Amino acid sequence: MKDQRYLGEASFVERIEKERKEPQSWVYDLPLEAISEEISIAIGMTRDKLYSRTRDREGARGRGIVGYLARRISGYEVKEIADHFGRSPVTISEGIKKVEDLQRRDKSFAKTLSLMVENVVKGRKRKYRITEA
Repeated sequence: MKDQRYLGEASFVERIEKERKEPQSWVYDLPLEAISEEISIAIGMTRDKLYSRTRDREGARGRGIVGYLARRISGYEVKEIADHFGRSPVTISEGIKKVEDLQRRDKSFAKTLSLMVENVVKGRKRKYRITEA
């Protein structure tokens, strides 16, 4: 039994979850600092560059990736991410949009993002996503 939704072998549960079309109903309880650290390692960027106050494109790209993943895997709001990096929500939102656009256009980048997600959430506890009706 898994999450009181499925009864069966682990392989059966995995197959059913992959076939589901509905969006993920949980998020991972991760601090933004942990996500930032994992992503800076994954993309080979120093922490200083990721948190830099300059308008460096490489740093902006890193913050966009962190923002995208923080929203996707932990449900962070853009404002929370912006506050974390000391940037405006508009700037972070634009960075996230660029990551989303690149993901749609570049399958290799999309695969890299998926691997980043796997590495960041590996062994982490998840919680149910709360949505408002």
